[in-house]
Amino acid sequence: LDSGTTTPHRRALIKVGYACNDLCSFCHTEGVRHIDDTGRNVALKIDRAAQLGHTMVVLSGGEPTIRPELVPWARRSAARNMDFGLVTNGRMLSYKKLVDTLVDCRLSYVYLSLHGGSARAHDACVRSDAFTETFGGLQELSGRGLHLTANCVITRTNLPHLRELVDLLVPLEDVACSSR
Repeated sequence: LDSGTTTPHRRALIKVGYACNDLCSFCHTEGVRHIDDTGRNVALKIDRAAQLGHTMVVLSGGEPTIRPELVPWARRSAARNMDFGLVTNGRMLSYKKLVDTLVDCRLSYVYLSLHGGSARAHDACVRSDAFTETFGGLQELSGRGLHLTANCVITRTNLPHLRELVDLLVPLEDVACSSR
């Protein structure tokens, strides 16, 4: 619930496609990464969410932040008086200018995947050189008053390294944690 109200925050979750800039070992969509929704269809889904009374649009993928339409979608949501959210690997959010723009477009929710407290642990899970950008994205988002969650998929690969992940996240007091 939104603080001070009795009305639930109604989130519309919109999948933008399956393309991603990581190749996670646990990903179940590896065979469909070539499938993406069109920018126009996603825009129409944002319009539909507003018509249905949703108060927030949350984009997921694949990886929504690699889509060139990301900022126009965020602006479209804001223009329809909705907050904006992302389910993301966070790599593109390491760029301050992009985060500033998204926050200006009412970014208020981010569910970010971080699978280790070091490059060795995280990158082994995502099979990509991603830790610096992913953790950089989390740092860039922290302190901005967002509903911010770091999610970790626990695997045999990262299980021995979970303590270092916890230690890494402790200083980011506004980051909630979850695991699957």
